[in-house]
Amino acid sequence: MFQTLRLYLKIFKFTLLGMLIKANYLTFSKNLTNHIDLPHHLLEEQYIYLSWHGCIGAMLHFLTVVKPPKLAIIMSNNPQNYICIPLFKYLGITIIHQDDHQLDHFSRAKKIHRYLKEGYSIFNFADGPNGPNRQLKKDMLVFSKKYNVPVLPIFCSLDDYTPLRKAWDYSYVINKKTSHFFVSHQTPFIVNDIEADAAFVEKQLNQLVVTLADREVELTN
Repeated sequence: MFQTLRLYLKIFKFTLLGMLIKANYLTFSKNLTNHIDLPHHLLEEQYIYLSWHGCIGAMLHFLTVVKPPKLAIIMSNNPQNYICIPLFKYLGITIIHQDDHQLDHFSRAKKIHRYLKEGYSIFNFADGPNGPNRQLKKDMLVFSKKYNVPVLPIFCSLDDYTPLRKAWDYSYVINKKTSHFFVSHQTPFIVNDIEADAAFVEKQLNQLVVTLADREVELTN
């Protein structure tokens, strides 16, 4: 009972923080300089968006300014992730919770099936809720192959930010008014060979990280 109470208190705390972050993003998103390499038609089509942890804060800004019309995000049940929920609800984004329990994996798969069938795009951090950093988990590739929905490797970055939590995933940044925001993507494709395509997507995502880092350097020089 005590552990349950602690969990609810954590969720309450991070939800309150999330309300502040929502206001922050809605204010600062109007002042950032956006460098978005993403054709508008891609937002109107159905994809499985795959990215790395390390751009969570930038992803929040991305969704604030260019959210696809029907989008579901896979999110672990870590109480800290409740930071994102107020902004997601404001933007009309559906949340698919995941956990480490086997039954929860089955429930999550059913929800992903349902939303893909209804034409939703799915956003997922492909290195999973617990890392290791930038090592691809293959589960979403299975859904691409089964439902004939292309995966779209994508990465976002900010050149000036305030981290709220220093961890392996660099979680949650607050945008600053002077930030430049970058988005880049690779060519979408439908998964055919899980193993080969997993290595390919991992390589593509790592290339995006380097590409955006180079663009940030070019901007400051």
